[in-house]
Amino acid sequence: MTAYKSKVELIKELRDKNRKLQDEVDSLWVMLDELKDSEIKNWNEIISQMKLNIRTREMMTSKKKANC
Repeated sequence: MTAYKSKVELIKELRDKNRKLQDEVDSLWVMLDELKDSEIKNWNEIISQMKLNIRTREMMTSKKKANC
């Protein structure tokens, strides 16, 4: 009986550890998704700012010679 009981206890322990590890994996996936979304947002802001700077620079540049 003791061998059977220890196997049952071992199975229970392993299931508990598996549940905890699965919770950690799920949490990590959520964190990775949040990081990905944050990176996308940050890069979009950087690119938008660069486009605005390029447009502004283009508007400020004159290609005509001044008549003096």
